[in-house]
Amino acid sequence: MSPTVFRLSPVGGYDIPALEGWLEKMAARGMVFEGTMGPLTLFARREPASLRFHLEPAHNKTDQEDPELTALFQAAGWRYLGIFRKNFFVFSTDRPEAQSHTDPEVLDYAIRRFFK
Repeated sequence: MSPTVFRLSPVGGYDIPALEGWLEKMAARGMVFEGTMGPLTLFARREPASLRFHLEPAHNKTDQEDPELTALFQAAGWRYLGIFRKNFFVFSTDRPEAQSHTDPEVLDYAIRRFFK
């Protein structure tokens, strides 16, 4: 059995809550996000896990990790997994209390800037 699984996303590429929910369902089935390749999403086979996901909008299309952003999320209990279609940095956590944003206005600003 291959350690990598490829899937097409069943939701729109800019529907952040739906993408996060889909990644959570895939992790519960033992497939954890690794990255994207064109329209395909790559998953690593692992033990089923109850993970929460957060997609942080990238202000510029990128294929590079943002070390400063990663450090901030790690300090809040999140783990960097990769980039979703050059649009989002993907983070996961198994801690239910971990917060991706404590200020809704900052999150709103990041999303509005992303869609400009």
